[in-house]
Amino acid sequence: MQFSNNNHKHTQSYTAYDHPALCIPRSVVVMTPQQIEDKFNATGLGIVSKVVVKKKTYVLNDWERVMSENKTVTEVEYANIYVYFKKWNLDNPRVCEYRNRLLKGNTIKIVFDTIPSPVFWRCSAGRF
Repeated sequence: MQFSNNNHKHTQSYTAYDHPALCIPRSVVVMTPQQIEDKFNATGLGIVSKVVVKKKTYVLNDWERVMSENKTVTEVEYANIYVYFKKWNLDNPRVCEYRNRLLKGNTIKIVFDTIPSPVFWRCSAGRF
């Protein structure tokens, strides 16, 4: 998309995606966007077009702080993750059910590791 403002040309680029995008509000798992994309592509929900990882830091309250390796942990790093699909796999009735849950404001769980016990992301529809 190009537009003109005060005789200057600006170019805005974006990736079209199939609504809704998924939001993982807090992930403490350290993965690259490519690893996250691979995990989601393996679920069969659809084809991922883009993954955005926004790193955040949460400063712990005094009562939440703990000792680790002889130092006090005062903050926790986590990430907001947004997963955009080129196309949801709407041929699969189960995927349709998950997508409808998201559109109604509910969450779904995506299990991405099972050793030693199931580890999952709680996902909601992106609100933007």
